Amino acid sequence: MFSKTYGVTEWMRTTEFTDAAIILTDHTTVNQVRYENIEQIKEKGNCVMIYLNHNMALRIYKDAFVEGTWEACIEKIEAMRN
Repeated sequence: MFSKTYGVTEWMRTTEFTDAAIILTDHTTVNQVRYENIEQIKEKGNCVMIYLNHNMALRIYKDAFVEGTWEACIEKIEAMRN
């Protein structure tokens, strides 16, 4: 599943939910987040905040998925966390 978020000119963040981890790609930087690091998920309208340990969070938008859906993604996240 993929989600893309566009920011300022020439900037894009890609969030990939793989079986092993969540892979975040920001321009030229790649980071991985393990599913067990997710502490809480909050939804408000189209916005989803995924809170991680160490006071970090990921913001994604439900309508930004270009492969899969938010509904399928949350099912995967819950399965991988358990």
